Amino acid sequence: MATRPTIVNIPNGAIFDATSLNGNFEANRDNFDNVVGTAGTGGSNNTMTANFDMGGNTILNALFDGDIAGLEWKSDWTTTTAYDVNDVVRDTTANVVYIANTDHTSSGAEPISTNVDSGKWDIMLSSPLAGSGTVTSIATGDGITGGTITTSGTVSIDLGTNPGLILTGTKLLVNPGTGIALSSGGVDLDINSLVEITSVEDNLDFVAIYDTSASAIKKIKPTNLLSIGIARNYIDGLIMSNDTDTAHDISVTAGIAMDSTNAQSLTLASVMVKQIDVDWVAGTGQGGFPSGLSLSTTTWYHMFVVDSTSGAVDSGYDTSLSATNLLSDTGGTLFRRIGSVLTDGSSNILGFTQYPKGEFWWDSPILDVNDTSSGTSAKTATLTVPLGVVVKAIVNMAQHTGTSSLYLSSLDVTDQAASRTIAPLGQASPADGMSQALVWTNTSKQIRYRTEAGSNIDVATVGWVDPRGRDS
Repeated sequence: MATRPTIVNIPNGAIFDATSLNGNFEANRDNFDNVVGTAGTGGSNNTMTANFDMGGNTILNALFDGDIAGLEWKSDWTTTTAYDVNDVVRDTTANVVYIANTDHTSSGAEPISTNVDSGKWDIMLSSPLAGSGTVTSIATGDGITGGTITTSGTVSIDLGTNPGLILTGTKLLVNPGTGIALSSGGVDLDINSLVEITSVEDNLDFVAIYDTSASAIKKIKPTNLLSIGIARNYIDGLIMSNDTDTAHDISVTAGIAMDSTNAQSLTLASVMVKQIDVDWVAGTGQGGFPSGLSLSTTTWYHMFVVDSTSGAVDSGYDTSLSATNLLSDTGGTLFRRIGSVLTDGSSNILGFTQYPKGEFWWDSPILDVNDTSSGTSAKTATLTVPLGVVVKAIVNMAQHTGTSSLYLSSLDVTDQAASRTIAPLGQASPADGMSQALVWTNTSKQIRYRTEAGSNIDVATVGWVDPRGRDS
Protein backbone atom coordinates (compact mmCIF):
# COMPACT_ATOMS: atom_id res chain seq x y z
CA MET A 1 0.00 0.00 0.00
CA ALA A 2 1.24 3.48 -0.85
CA THR A 3 2.19 5.84 1.90
CA ARG A 4 -0.09 8.75 2.73
CA PRO A 5 0.94 11.89 0.77
CA THR A 6 2.06 14.99 2.57
CA ILE A 7 -0.84 17.45 2.67
CA VAL A 8 -0.67 21.17 3.44
CA ASN A 9 -3.38 22.25 5.91
CA ILE A 10 -5.89 24.76 4.45
CA PRO A 11 -8.28 25.98 7.23
CA ASN A 12 -12.02 26.12 6.72
CA GLY A 13 -13.17 29.53 5.56
CA ALA A 14 -9.76 30.52 4.12
CA ILE A 15 -9.43 32.26 0.77
CA PHE A 16 -8.06 29.61 -1.60
CA ASP A 17 -4.30 29.53 -2.21
CA ALA A 18 -3.49 28.20 -5.69
CA THR A 19 0.06 27.07 -4.79
CA SER A 20 -1.10 24.99 -1.81
CA LEU A 21 -4.01 23.50 -3.71
CA ASN A 22 -1.80 22.59 -6.70
CA GLY A 23 0.67 20.92 -4.35
CA ASN A 24 -2.07 18.94 -2.60
CA PHE A 25 -3.60 17.74 -5.84
CA GLU A 26 -0.21 16.77 -7.30
CA ALA A 27 0.55 14.73 -4.16
CA ASN A 28 -2.79 12.94 -4.37
CA ARG A 29 -2.34 12.26 -8.07
CA ASP A 30 1.08 10.67 -7.51
CA ASN A 31 -0.40 8.54 -4.76
CA PHE A 32 -3.22 7.39 -7.03
CA ASP A 33 -0.72 6.47 -9.74
CA ASN A 34 0.79 3.99 -7.28
CA VAL A 35 -2.45 2.24 -6.31
CA VAL A 36 -4.91 2.55 -9.18
CA GLY A 37 -4.62 0.37 -12.30
CA THR A 38 -6.67 -1.76 -14.68
CA ALA A 39 -7.51 -5.47 -14.62
CA GLY A 40 -5.52 -6.07 -17.81
CA THR A 41 -6.06 -5.87 -21.50
CA GLY A 42 -9.75 -6.08 -22.28
CA GLY A 43 -10.58 -6.13 -18.56
CA SER A 44 -12.82 -3.78 -16.61
CA ASN A 45 -11.52 -0.91 -14.55
CA ASN A 46 -10.82 -1.30 -10.86
CA THR A 47 -13.03 0.92 -8.66
CA MET A 48 -12.32 2.37 -5.26
CA THR A 49 -13.79 4.86 -2.85
CA ALA A 50 -11.30 7.43 -1.58
CA ASN A 51 -11.62 9.72 1.41
CA PHE A 52 -9.02 12.50 1.34
CA ASP A 53 -8.07 14.02 4.66
CA MET A 54 -6.54 17.47 4.22
CA GLY A 55 -4.77 17.60 7.53
CA GLY A 56 -7.97 17.09 9.50
CA ASN A 57 -10.14 19.17 7.11
CA THR A 58 -12.19 16.68 5.08
CA ILE A 59 -12.80 18.18 1.65
CA LEU A 60 -13.57 15.26 -0.61
CA ASN A 61 -15.66 12.10 -0.56
CA ALA A 62 -15.76 10.87 -4.16
CA LEU A 63 -16.09 7.66 -6.20
CA PHE A 64 -13.29 7.27 -8.76
CA ASP A 65 -13.03 4.79 -11.63
CA GLY A 66 -9.86 2.91 -12.21
CA ASP A 67 -9.13 4.81 -15.44
CA ILE A 68 -8.32 8.01 -13.48
CA ALA A 69 -4.67 8.79 -13.68
CA GLY A 70 -5.07 11.85 -11.36
CA LEU A 71 -6.70 15.19 -10.82
CA GLU A 72 -5.73 18.19 -12.91
CA TRP A 73 -5.90 21.61 -11.23
CA LYS A 74 -6.96 24.20 -13.81
CA SER A 75 -7.11 27.18 -11.45
CA ASP A 76 -10.04 29.62 -11.87
CA TRP A 77 -12.87 28.60 -14.20
CA THR A 78 -13.00 30.47 -17.52
CA THR A 79 -15.43 30.40 -20.39
CA THR A 80 -14.68 28.91 -23.87
CA THR A 81 -12.18 26.51 -22.29
CA ALA A 82 -11.88 22.78 -23.03
CA TYR A 83 -12.21 20.80 -19.80
CA ASP A 84 -11.66 17.05 -19.36
CA VAL A 85 -13.08 14.69 -16.80
CA ASN A 86 -11.36 15.17 -13.42
CA ASP A 87 -10.20 18.71 -14.21
CA VAL A 88 -10.55 20.83 -11.09
CA VAL A 89 -11.47 24.54 -11.10
CA ARG A 90 -12.48 27.26 -8.67
CA ASP A 91 -15.67 29.29 -9.03
CA THR A 92 -14.45 32.78 -8.02
CA THR A 93 -17.94 34.16 -7.42
CA ALA A 94 -18.89 31.55 -4.83
CA ASN A 95 -15.50 30.33 -3.51
CA VAL A 96 -16.42 26.75 -4.46
CA VAL A 97 -14.09 24.13 -6.01
CA TYR A 98 -15.60 21.90 -8.74
CA ILE A 99 -14.42 18.70 -10.52
CA ALA A 100 -15.54 17.99 -14.10
CA ASN A 101 -17.57 14.81 -14.63
CA THR A 102 -17.88 15.24 -18.43
CA ASP A 103 -15.53 16.39 -21.16
CA HIS A 104 -16.84 19.71 -22.54
CA THR A 105 -15.96 23.21 -23.67
CA SER A 106 -17.23 25.78 -21.20
CA SER A 107 -19.63 28.57 -22.07
CA GLY A 108 -21.64 31.22 -20.29
CA ALA A 109 -20.51 32.75 -17.02
CA GLU A 110 -20.06 32.08 -13.32
CA PRO A 111 -21.45 31.03 -10.94
CA ILE A 112 -21.14 27.44 -12.11
CA SER A 113 -24.20 26.46 -10.07
CA THR A 114 -26.43 28.38 -12.50
CA ASN A 115 -24.32 27.89 -15.63
CA VAL A 116 -25.76 25.96 -18.60
CA ASP A 117 -23.08 23.30 -17.98
CA SER A 118 -23.74 23.01 -14.23
CA GLY A 119 -24.60 19.32 -14.63
CA LYS A 120 -21.08 18.62 -15.96
CA TRP A 121 -19.47 19.60 -12.65
CA ASP A 122 -19.47 18.15 -9.14
CA ILE A 123 -18.65 20.12 -5.99
CA MET A 124 -15.33 19.15 -4.41
CA LEU A 125 -14.94 21.89 -1.82
CA SER A 126 -17.44 24.42 -0.46
CA SER A 127 -16.28 27.18 1.89
CA PRO A 128 -18.14 29.61 4.11
CA LEU A 129 -18.11 33.15 2.71
CA ALA A 130 -15.09 34.94 4.10
CA GLY A 131 -13.88 38.47 3.58
CA SER A 132 -15.77 41.06 1.57
CA GLY A 133 -18.25 40.31 -1.16
CA THR A 134 -21.65 41.00 -2.60
CA VAL A 135 -24.54 38.95 -1.25
CA THR A 136 -27.90 38.63 -2.95
CA SER A 137 -29.64 36.29 -0.52
CA ILE A 138 -28.95 34.72 2.87
CA ALA A 139 -31.17 31.79 3.78
CA THR A 140 -31.56 29.84 7.01
CA GLY A 141 -28.43 27.78 7.69
CA ASP A 142 -26.06 29.71 5.45
CA GLY A 143 -22.76 30.50 7.16
CA ILE A 144 -21.18 33.95 7.09
CA THR A 145 -17.91 34.58 8.87
CA GLY A 146 -15.66 37.61 9.01
CA GLY A 147 -15.35 40.56 6.72
CA THR A 148 -17.99 43.00 5.55
CA ILE A 149 -21.07 41.99 3.57
CA THR A 150 -22.15 44.55 0.99
CA THR A 151 -25.08 44.55 -1.34
CA SER A 152 -26.24 46.47 -4.36
CA GLY A 153 -29.73 45.02 -4.09
CA THR A 154 -31.73 43.52 -1.22
CA VAL A 155 -30.62 40.91 1.32
CA SER A 156 -33.27 38.97 3.21
CA ILE A 157 -32.42 37.07 6.38
CA ASP A 158 -34.91 34.22 6.43
CA LEU A 159 -36.52 33.87 9.88
CA GLY A 160 -39.30 31.61 8.66
CA THR A 161 -42.11 32.15 6.20
CA ASN A 162 -41.33 35.86 5.81
CA PRO A 163 -37.99 37.65 6.04
CA GLY A 164 -37.68 39.32 9.41
CA LEU A 165 -34.89 41.70 8.46
CA ILE A 166 -34.49 43.41 5.11
CA LEU A 167 -31.22 45.05 4.14
CA THR A 168 -31.69 47.49 1.30
CA GLY A 169 -28.99 49.96 0.29
CA THR A 170 -27.52 51.10 3.60
CA LYS A 171 -30.64 50.51 5.73
CA LEU A 172 -31.63 47.51 7.83
CA LEU A 173 -35.41 47.35 8.12
CA VAL A 174 -37.74 45.20 10.20
CA ASN A 175 -40.26 43.44 8.00
CA PRO A 176 -43.85 44.23 9.10
CA GLY A 177 -45.44 41.49 11.13
CA THR A 178 -42.22 39.67 12.03
CA GLY A 179 -40.14 41.86 14.32
CA ILE A 180 -36.80 40.91 15.84
CA ALA A 181 -36.79 37.91 18.18
CA LEU A 182 -34.90 37.95 21.45
CA SER A 183 -34.29 34.25 22.14
CA SER A 184 -32.64 32.35 24.96
CA GLY A 185 -30.22 30.89 22.44
CA GLY A 186 -28.74 34.30 21.74
CA VAL A 187 -29.82 37.90 21.67
CA ASP A 188 -30.32 38.99 18.06
CA LEU A 189 -30.74 42.65 19.03
CA ASP A 190 -29.23 43.64 22.36
CA ILE A 191 -31.52 46.42 23.62
CA ASN A 192 -29.47 46.83 26.80
CA SER A 193 -26.39 47.83 24.82
CA LEU A 194 -28.15 50.76 23.16
CA VAL A 195 -27.78 54.33 24.44
CA GLU A 196 -30.93 55.41 26.29
CA ILE A 197 -32.65 58.66 25.36
CA THR A 198 -33.61 60.49 28.55
CA SER A 199 -35.12 63.56 26.90
CA VAL A 200 -36.73 63.95 23.49
CA GLU A 201 -35.53 66.60 21.05
CA ASP A 202 -38.76 67.16 19.18
CA ASN A 203 -37.11 68.46 16.02
CA LEU A 204 -34.38 65.78 15.87
CA ASP A 205 -35.63 62.46 17.26
CA PHE A 206 -37.75 59.99 15.31
CA VAL A 207 -38.95 56.39 15.55
CA ALA A 208 -39.94 54.09 12.67
CA ILE A 209 -43.57 53.13 12.17
CA TYR A 210 -45.35 51.15 9.45
CA ASP A 211 -48.04 53.12 7.62
CA THR A 212 -50.58 50.50 6.50
CA SER A 213 -52.51 52.88 4.27
CA ALA A 214 -49.33 53.78 2.36
CA SER A 215 -47.73 50.30 2.64
CA ALA A 216 -44.52 51.99 3.68
CA ILE A 217 -42.27 52.44 6.69
CA LYS A 218 -42.27 56.06 7.82
CA LYS A 219 -40.77 58.10 10.64
CA ILE A 220 -42.64 59.93 13.39
CA LYS A 221 -41.56 62.16 16.27
CA PRO A 222 -41.95 60.43 19.66
CA THR A 223 -43.98 63.38 20.95
CA ASN A 224 -46.46 62.94 18.10
CA LEU A 225 -47.00 59.34 19.16
CA LEU A 226 -48.50 60.87 22.29
CA SER A 227 -51.19 62.43 20.10
CA ILE A 228 -52.66 58.98 19.54
CA GLY A 229 -55.34 58.55 22.16
CA ILE A 230 -54.98 62.06 23.64
CA ALA A 231 -58.31 63.74 24.33
CA ARG A 232 -59.29 66.56 21.99
CA ASN A 233 -58.27 70.03 23.19
CA TYR A 234 -55.95 68.44 25.77
CA ILE A 235 -53.51 70.72 27.61
CA ASP A 236 -51.23 70.05 30.58
CA GLY A 237 -48.51 72.23 32.07
CA LEU A 238 -47.53 75.31 30.01
CA ILE A 239 -48.04 77.52 33.06
CA MET A 240 -47.21 81.21 32.51
CA SER A 241 -45.54 83.65 34.90
CA ASN A 242 -43.68 86.96 34.88
CA ASP A 243 -39.96 86.18 34.55
CA THR A 244 -36.92 88.03 35.99
CA ASP A 245 -37.62 91.06 33.77
CA THR A 246 -41.20 91.11 35.05
CA ALA A 247 -42.28 93.96 32.78
CA HIS A 248 -41.21 92.34 29.51
CA ASP A 249 -40.55 88.59 29.87
CA ILE A 250 -42.93 85.67 30.31
CA SER A 251 -41.77 82.22 31.39
CA VAL A 252 -43.68 79.12 30.21
CA THR A 253 -43.21 75.80 31.98
CA ALA A 254 -42.75 72.48 30.20
CA GLY A 255 -45.96 70.91 29.01
CA ILE A 256 -47.98 69.45 26.17
CA ALA A 257 -51.12 70.50 24.31
CA MET A 258 -53.01 69.45 21.24
CA ASP A 259 -52.86 72.10 18.54
CA SER A 260 -55.96 74.21 17.78
CA THR A 261 -57.20 71.69 15.21
CA ASN A 262 -56.45 68.59 17.32
CA ALA A 263 -54.24 67.30 14.52
CA GLN A 264 -50.97 67.09 16.45
CA SER A 265 -49.51 67.61 19.89
CA LEU A 266 -47.16 70.48 20.68
CA THR A 267 -44.63 69.80 23.43
CA LEU A 268 -42.28 72.08 25.32
CA ALA A 269 -39.67 69.80 26.85
CA SER A 270 -38.35 72.48 29.21
CA VAL A 271 -39.05 76.00 30.46
CA MET A 272 -39.12 78.68 27.75
CA VAL A 273 -38.74 82.43 28.36
CA LYS A 274 -39.89 84.90 25.67
CA GLN A 275 -39.44 88.69 25.55
CA ILE A 276 -42.41 90.83 24.51
CA ASP A 277 -40.25 93.85 23.59
CA VAL A 278 -37.99 91.98 21.12
CA ASP A 279 -38.88 90.51 17.72
CA TRP A 280 -39.30 86.74 17.67
CA VAL A 281 -36.19 84.55 17.54
CA ALA A 282 -36.22 80.79 18.07
CA GLY A 283 -35.30 79.48 21.50
CA THR A 284 -35.61 80.38 25.15
CA GLY A 285 -34.43 83.74 26.44
CA GLN A 286 -35.12 85.23 23.00
CA GLY A 287 -37.63 87.64 21.51
CA GLY A 288 -41.21 86.47 21.20
CA PHE A 289 -42.96 89.42 19.54
CA PRO A 290 -44.12 89.29 15.89
CA SER A 291 -41.93 91.40 13.63
CA GLY A 292 -45.01 92.65 11.79
CA LEU A 293 -46.53 94.28 14.89
CA SER A 294 -45.59 97.16 17.18
CA LEU A 295 -45.83 96.82 20.94
CA SER A 296 -48.70 98.99 22.21
CA THR A 297 -49.94 100.32 25.54
CA THR A 298 -53.00 98.92 27.38
CA THR A 299 -53.28 96.07 24.90
CA TRP A 300 -54.07 92.40 25.38
CA TYR A 301 -51.59 89.96 23.80
CA HIS A 302 -52.29 86.26 23.60
CA MET A 303 -49.53 83.75 24.41
CA PHE A 304 -49.06 80.69 22.17
CA VAL A 305 -47.04 77.55 21.73
CA VAL A 306 -46.31 77.08 18.01
CA ASP A 307 -44.34 74.91 15.65
CA SER A 308 -41.57 76.28 13.44
CA THR A 309 -39.72 75.64 10.20
CA SER A 310 -37.05 73.65 12.10
CA GLY A 311 -39.70 71.39 13.62
CA ALA A 312 -39.01 72.68 17.14
CA VAL A 313 -41.89 73.86 19.34
CA ASP A 314 -41.54 77.47 20.44
CA SER A 315 -43.62 80.24 22.01
CA GLY A 316 -44.54 83.87 21.50
CA TYR A 317 -47.15 86.65 21.53
CA ASP A 318 -49.81 87.87 19.09
CA THR A 319 -52.98 89.98 19.00
CA SER A 320 -54.43 87.45 16.54
CA LEU A 321 -56.29 84.53 18.10
CA SER A 322 -54.97 82.34 15.27
CA ALA A 323 -51.34 83.45 15.82
CA THR A 324 -51.19 84.69 12.23
CA ASN A 325 -48.44 87.25 12.78
CA LEU A 326 -46.36 84.98 15.01
CA LEU A 327 -46.50 82.05 12.58
CA SER A 328 -45.27 84.37 9.81
CA ASP A 329 -42.03 84.59 11.77
CA THR A 330 -41.75 80.97 12.95
CA GLY A 331 -42.64 79.48 9.56
CA GLY A 332 -44.94 76.96 11.23
CA THR A 333 -48.63 76.18 10.84
CA LEU A 334 -49.67 74.74 14.23
CA PHE A 335 -50.57 76.73 17.33
CA ARG A 336 -52.33 76.57 20.68
CA ARG A 337 -53.26 79.58 22.79
CA ILE A 338 -52.15 79.05 26.39
CA GLY A 339 -53.06 82.41 28.00
CA SER A 340 -53.01 86.19 27.67
CA VAL A 341 -51.12 89.19 29.09
CA LEU A 342 -52.01 92.89 29.34
CA THR A 343 -49.68 95.87 28.92
CA ASP A 344 -50.08 99.06 30.92
CA GLY A 345 -49.67 102.69 29.85
CA SER A 346 -45.90 102.15 29.50
CA SER A 347 -46.18 98.90 27.49
CA ASN A 348 -45.11 96.87 30.51
CA ILE A 349 -46.76 93.52 31.27
CA LEU A 350 -49.04 93.69 34.32
CA GLY A 351 -48.12 91.24 37.09
CA PHE A 352 -50.20 88.12 37.62
CA THR A 353 -50.06 84.59 39.03
CA GLN A 354 -51.34 81.56 37.20
CA TYR A 355 -52.60 78.46 38.98
CA PRO A 356 -53.53 75.05 37.52
CA LYS A 357 -56.60 74.65 35.33
CA GLY A 358 -56.16 78.08 33.75
CA GLU A 359 -56.82 80.21 36.84
CA PHE A 360 -55.15 83.66 36.74
CA TRP A 361 -55.06 86.21 39.57
CA TRP A 362 -53.97 89.83 39.26
CA ASP A 363 -51.14 90.94 41.52
CA SER A 364 -53.11 94.18 41.90
CA PRO A 365 -56.90 93.76 41.43
CA ILE A 366 -58.62 96.42 39.33
CA LEU A 367 -61.84 98.32 40.22
CA ASP A 368 -63.89 98.11 37.02
CA VAL A 369 -67.31 99.31 38.24
CA ASN A 370 -68.11 102.23 40.61
CA ASP A 371 -71.75 103.08 39.98
CA THR A 372 -73.31 105.49 42.52
CA SER A 373 -76.73 105.38 40.85
CA SER A 374 -77.27 101.98 39.33
CA GLY A 375 -81.04 102.09 39.01
CA THR A 376 -83.04 98.87 38.78
CA SER A 377 -82.56 98.06 35.09
CA ALA A 378 -79.80 95.82 33.73
CA LYS A 379 -76.49 97.44 32.88
CA THR A 380 -73.34 96.15 31.11
CA ALA A 381 -69.91 96.27 32.71
CA THR A 382 -66.53 95.75 30.99
CA LEU A 383 -64.00 93.88 33.11
CA THR A 384 -60.22 93.64 33.00
CA VAL A 385 -60.00 90.13 31.54
CA PRO A 386 -58.63 88.84 28.20
CA LEU A 387 -60.19 90.24 25.03
CA GLY A 388 -61.50 87.98 22.29
CA VAL A 389 -62.10 84.88 24.41
CA VAL A 390 -64.78 83.79 26.84
CA VAL A 391 -63.50 83.49 30.42
CA LYS A 392 -64.99 83.11 33.88
CA ALA A 393 -64.30 86.39 35.69
CA ILE A 394 -63.45 86.31 39.40
CA VAL A 395 -64.81 89.51 40.99
CA ASN A 396 -65.28 91.06 44.41
CA MET A 397 -68.52 93.05 44.67
CA ALA A 398 -70.19 95.40 47.13
CA GLN A 399 -73.54 97.25 47.30
CA HIS A 400 -74.12 100.10 49.71
CA THR A 401 -77.93 100.39 49.98
CA GLY A 402 -79.73 98.77 52.92
CA THR A 403 -82.88 97.74 51.07
CA SER A 404 -81.26 96.44 47.89
CA SER A 405 -79.34 93.49 46.46
CA LEU A 406 -76.83 93.17 43.58
CA TYR A 407 -77.01 90.42 40.94
CA LEU A 408 -74.26 89.71 38.35
CA SER A 409 -74.93 87.46 35.34
CA SER A 410 -73.59 86.47 31.93
CA LEU A 411 -74.97 88.29 28.91
CA ASP A 412 -75.61 84.85 27.41
CA VAL A 413 -78.43 84.11 29.89
CA THR A 414 -81.84 85.72 30.31
CA ASP A 415 -81.91 89.02 32.18
CA GLN A 416 -83.64 88.72 35.57
CA ALA A 417 -84.37 91.22 38.33
CA ALA A 418 -82.32 91.20 41.51
CA SER A 419 -84.19 90.42 44.72
CA ARG A 420 -83.54 89.61 48.35
CA THR A 421 -86.42 87.08 48.44
CA ILE A 422 -87.17 85.84 44.90
CA ALA A 423 -84.91 83.80 42.62
CA PRO A 424 -82.34 84.37 41.36
CA LEU A 425 -81.77 86.57 44.47
CA GLY A 426 -78.41 88.37 44.38
CA GLN A 427 -74.78 88.01 45.37
CA ALA A 428 -74.49 91.06 47.67
CA SER A 429 -76.99 92.29 50.30
CA PRO A 430 -77.75 94.17 52.62
CA ALA A 431 -76.12 97.60 53.06
CA ASP A 432 -72.36 97.44 52.56
CA GLY A 433 -72.68 93.75 51.87
CA MET A 434 -69.69 92.29 50.02
CA SER A 435 -68.96 88.94 48.42
CA GLN A 436 -66.97 87.21 45.68
CA ALA A 437 -68.62 85.95 42.50
CA LEU A 438 -67.74 83.98 39.38
CA VAL A 439 -69.42 85.07 36.15
CA TRP A 440 -68.82 84.22 32.49
CA THR A 441 -67.89 87.07 30.15
CA ASN A 442 -68.45 87.42 26.43
CA THR A 443 -65.57 87.90 23.97
CA SER A 444 -65.79 91.67 24.60
CA LYS A 445 -64.97 91.18 28.32
CA GLN A 446 -68.53 92.14 29.36
CA ILE A 447 -71.01 90.98 32.01
CA ARG A 448 -74.44 92.19 33.19
CA TYR A 449 -75.28 93.67 36.60
CA ARG A 450 -78.60 94.71 38.14
CA THR A 451 -79.63 96.06 41.54
CA GLU A 452 -82.92 95.72 43.37
CA ALA A 453 -83.34 99.36 44.49
CA GLY A 454 -80.92 101.64 42.69
CA SER A 455 -77.84 100.89 44.78
CA ASN A 456 -74.40 102.43 44.94
CA ILE A 457 -72.23 99.49 43.85
CA ASP A 458 -68.57 98.52 43.21
CA VAL A 459 -67.12 95.60 41.24
CA ALA A 460 -63.37 94.77 41.28
CA THR A 461 -61.79 92.19 38.96
CA VAL A 462 -59.35 90.00 40.90
CA GLY A 463 -58.76 87.37 38.21
CA TRP A 464 -60.27 84.97 35.71
CA VAL A 465 -60.43 81.32 34.72
CA ASP A 466 -59.28 80.77 31.13
CA PRO A 467 -60.30 77.49 29.41
CA ARG A 468 -57.16 77.88 27.19
CA GLY A 469 -58.86 76.20 24.25
CA ARG A 470 -60.83 73.57 26.15
CA ASP A 471 -64.56 73.49 25.49
CA SER A 472 -65.61 70.90 28.04
